[in-house]
Amino acid sequence: MKSRHMLLICAVISTVCLICPAAMTQTTAKADYVPVTTAEEAVERALAYTGFDKLEGLDTKDRWEMARLTIARDSTTPFLSDSINGRTVWQVDVQDVILDLDWAKPDVVLKYPKDVRVTIDSATGRLFEIRLLNSGDEYNPGYTIPADTSEKQIRSLNGEKFLGFPIDAPGMTFLEVLNVRGLCGSPLTAGLMVGHYVVHYVFRSDTLPAWTIDTHTLQPGSETNPVQARGPYHGSYPWQGRCHIVSRSVVDAMTGELIHRVVYGYDWP
Repeated sequence: MKSRHMLLICAVISTVCLICPAAMTQTTAKADYVPVTTAEEAVERALAYTGFDKLEGLDTKDRWEMARLTIARDSTTPFLSDSINGRTVWQVDVQDVILDLDWAKPDVVLKYPKDVRVTIDSATGRLFEIRLLNSGDEYNPGYTIPADTSEKQIRSLNGEKFLGFPIDAPGMTFLEVLNVRGLCGSPLTAGLMVGHYVVHYVFRSDTLPAWTIDTHTLQPGSETNPVQARGPYHGSYPWQGRCHIVSRSVVDAMTGELIHRVVYGYDWP
């Protein structure tokens, strides 16, 4: 399907270390640790991470129309927010993306076009974030969860944490991971979806490169129909007011194995 797409590229300046030295030897894919110095290179890198060149209408560079600079700010990425905040980054924005997923019916995917932002570190080419909103929607402040709150959640599951950004390219693109069966939450219907490519650690286990995918949904609840979600400390709670549901999936970035999935709930002010 042909639809309008628009690119927006941005950059900012800083000098924070990205990757824990112990984590740099954990991945096995071909190293891809080079600066990104031009808008064209940023587009190529965004396509390499997302795999969106496989989507109709995004397979040629003439679909990417313009670029500009901006200042990056991050307060929500668990464990790694300080590594992102203040860095020189490229932000690649594409509007009206149709996620033609293998498991979804064509008439369904057409109902949920997405506006996509890919944030890439200019000094290293590392992926910082992929963010998808329903096309035309403004970012709702209700989606915002502080990084330290998310860190408490993640640690509550077997001592999980994110150690850094892998130095090597993932074995699977973001689009390929969205086709993994059993992901928690719907990539299509979620109001917001955020993907990170990280060095993932579980207590007493080896580190590995992984995709983390969070889908965010804001929904009401009531006494007769409470929202059921797992709370930040592994309990199950019904929310009787408006609720922010976050469904998190962690997928091995080399094999596509679903490591785990969990649903959290927050009061939505």
